[in-house]
Amino acid sequence: MRLQSKIFIITAIIFALHFVVNTYLGQRQIREDVIANIKENARTIRGMLMSYRRVYQEIFIDHDIPINDVTIKFLPAHAISRISQGFTQWVDNGLTFNTVSDRPRNPINQADKVELDAIQFFRANQDIKERFVPYQTASNEDYYHFSQPIIIKPRCMKCHGEKDAAPASIQRRYDTAYNYKIGDLRGLMSIKLPAEIIEQRSSELFQRNLLIHSLGMFFTFLLIALLLNRTVLSRIRGLQLGSEKLALGDYKTRIKLSGNDELTQMGYAFNHMAQTISQREQQLIKQKSLYYALSQTNKSIVKLDSTEKLLNKICHIATSQNNIILAWFGMADSQQSALIPLASAGQTNGYLQSINLSLQIDSPHRLSPVNRAFYLRETSINNHYLSDPDMAFTHDDAEKAGVQSVASFPINKNDHIIGVFSVYSDQENYFTDDIVNLLQEISHDVEYAIQHYDLKKQHFEAQKQLERSSNELTELNDLMSMLLESTGEGIFGVDKNGCTFVNHAAQKMFGYSLAELYP
Repeated sequence: MRLQSKIFIITAIIFALHFVVNTYLGQRQIREDVIANIKENARTIRGMLMSYRRVYQEIFIDHDIPINDVTIKFLPAHAISRISQGFTQWVDNGLTFNTVSDRPRNPINQADKVELDAIQFFRANQDIKERFVPYQTASNEDYYHFSQPIIIKPRCMKCHGEKDAAPASIQRRYDTAYNYKIGDLRGLMSIKLPAEIIEQRSSELFQRNLLIHSLGMFFTFLLIALLLNRTVLSRIRGLQLGSEKLALGDYKTRIKLSGNDELTQMGYAFNHMAQTISQREQQLIKQKSLYYALSQTNKSIVKLDSTEKLLNKICHIATSQNNIILAWFGMADSQQSALIPLASAGQTNGYLQSINLSLQIDSPHRLSPVNRAFYLRETSINNHYLSDPDMAFTHDDAEKAGVQSVASFPINKNDHIIGVFSVYSDQENYFTDDIVNLLQEISHDVEYAIQHYDLKKQHFEAQKQLERSSNELTELNDLMSMLLESTGEGIFGVDKNGCTFVNHAAQKMFGYSLAELYP
């Protein structure tokens, strides 16, 4: 699987997990928020109703309004239930409210089961000021019950304290709900609402939030994907393509760099690696080419029979290599005051003719690679020839010829310096250690070849001299034999092994034949 696919899949999984968790927690939070909102609305309704109760209670008590069939309708305990019935005609969400008690004076305010449970709860938990619980009706409908306790206050004692102290109209009309004390629980403010309201509001909010989150996450994922593709994946693909080109031998390939992050640093590392590989490849090509030149030099040494022919061949072999524009051999004259070009090759627009070949110590060229190699008897390399201040007076001619680097190698014969082999390149830093070693080996082969040719020449001269001496000796022997045979006196020669020579006169004198004298 491609890295891009893996990244997108992992990102999508993370987004999906985040979406699921966020949806789950969001749904719970929405439900809690809806319930909290409903509670707050219930508190508001409760506050409004309790304010209504207090106002009308104070009116009845302060003005001593008698309780009769007309005024009883204004009592909060009676009016609130009627207000709740009218409220349902204006609001169709199923919400109802009432003040209820386990000891009501008005039967319509009798607490039902869930309200009685709430009354018992508040009596057992007097520090708790409200209660919100789910419950089911007799018809198995789901509802929520919000309740707050109604506590007896001092102003309540006038009607709910001792019966004898209550207003006469209250005593005549009611027989119950007396003998309360301040702080007693009189009843509840009871608010009921269908669970469907919470579920409906939760569902609406959840769907709206789900749509918002889905669109937000989609566009966020799309934006991340675009940014990831632009800032990471496209650059990784660039590295991949660069690596493939590099593997196919395109050592000039480079990665375009931008920014200063880890991928940029990787790009710098890749470009450095490509440059290093390119340089090494070029070095290998150069070495391979020079090894070939060395091989050709050795073959030429075997095939050719003169120093001049060999040196010319080596110069042509050297200039056939990439970036070598001139090669020449110079031999010192008899006074070692100047170098005489013996062989050369290369197209440098007459640059060799412009070189001062003087070997004088006071010559301005005494610091050139050629003179250094001759006098110091060691290899002299200048890989930045046009930047060398010591050779500034030669830069114009060198620049015209395209010379950037120079290498000169001493040529020795019998421990005496006899000349210099110089090579010129149109590339700076061309003469690396490996190339220098190969050119030195060629120089040593030339030294060997020169000595070999001299020995061969000496051997040939000696052989010719020996042949001449042998011919002269044979002629002398023939002349001596003719003189000895022509004389009339007997002549013979002897050595420790016996008789070595007998002429005809001696054979006649002794009476023996030549075969008898030489058994």
